[in-house]
Amino acid sequence: MDGAGLLVPVLAATALVAVLALLAALSRKRSTEDASRAYLAGVRYVLSDEPDAAIAELSRAAQLNTGTTETYFALAALMRRKGELAWAIRLGQNMLLKPQLQPEVRRRARLELALDYRRAGMQDRARETFEALVADPPVEAEALVAFRRLLEESRDWARAVEVQELLVKEQGSGDDVLAHLLAEQSLVTAPSDSGSARALAGRATSLVPDGAHGLLALAEARLASGDPAGARTAAEQAVAREPETAAQGYALVLEAGAAPEECARWLGELEEPLGERALPVSLVRAEALIRAGRTQDAVGVLEAAVGRTPRSVEARRALGELLLSTGRLDSVRDQYREVLRRLGDPLLAFRCGSCRARFRTFDFRCPGCGAWDALSRERGSSTGEFDPLRSRA
Repeated sequence: MDGAGLLVPVLAATALVAVLALLAALSRKRSTEDASRAYLAGVRYVLSDEPDAAIAELSRAAQLNTGTTETYFALAALMRRKGELAWAIRLGQNMLLKPQLQPEVRRRARLELALDYRRAGMQDRARETFEALVADPPVEAEALVAFRRLLEESRDWARAVEVQELLVKEQGSGDDVLAHLLAEQSLVTAPSDSGSARALAGRATSLVPDGAHGLLALAEARLASGDPAGARTAAEQAVAREPETAAQGYALVLEAGAAPEECARWLGELEEPLGERALPVSLVRAEALIRAGRTQDAVGVLEAAVGRTPRSVEARRALGELLLSTGRLDSVRDQYREVLRRLGDPLLAFRCGSCRARFRTFDFRCPGCGAWDALSRERGSSTGEFDPLRSRA
């Protein structure tokens, strides 16, 4: 065969390869275009609030173009919305199996997977995923806050402190939350290691000198280390900073060796400067007076509290119960009829400024959403506050 004869099959083969390559390119282009159309259709369904149709289109887009990541994120978000956490978790796991995943995309996928584990109650898996995320810096503040809250829920205060320290370093703020975490770590450490507990509480009070949480922890640590005088001082300072801690402070001062009479005197010195904020102090002072055998003086303290906060059910309830215990039925029958009728009702006196949930007792951390320093005594009618007109009806 001459040269011309050999050239024909070579050209034919080259042409075939070119045609096949063109067909493949056109197929990829068509697949990409179909995936894009499916993705846009899914977005439209999301905007029109049709999650099932959106999931169908986005799933089709993911099948047509397995290299895209936004489709997976969008699908996972829709699955969460429908309460299908198992599917959202599976999508997150599949995302992390993808080779050549960009570092920022991997971090995002890990964060969403960790949050899905947490929502599903898989706390161990959530922690494991958060740990992998923290070990792969840089870590966004959102991830650190979510990890810290998971650790708070499991009461791993030592690790929560470490994570919050990373957050403070990252943001340059957050010492207030760090002080709370150190105080909690101190409280759980005090029974077994009073020296370490004092150091932790000391660090908390150095970060926030007027923080009642740190001062209460310091009082506990001092008691555990055999320093009742120091414990009493710290407890009294805590109540002066935050009147809602009056019951805790009173218990610590009693444990430090003070007599109920002394406690009543100390609490009485706080009442006048606090004004309307004195209610929790007044309630505890009345308890101290009763314990000291001065019931009539306790009645006077509660009557004064009612005078300062006339719409408070809590003050009137305490006074009504005390008067009933003394047998003075005539004193309470008319004025406290409504309060006495509701003595068994739960009194939700505190509201979280973050999640707006209501609770019976004060805490430094919201039991609902985990926000620190968010609970405050509520003054609205939703607390069941005392209505003098209704009580005479």
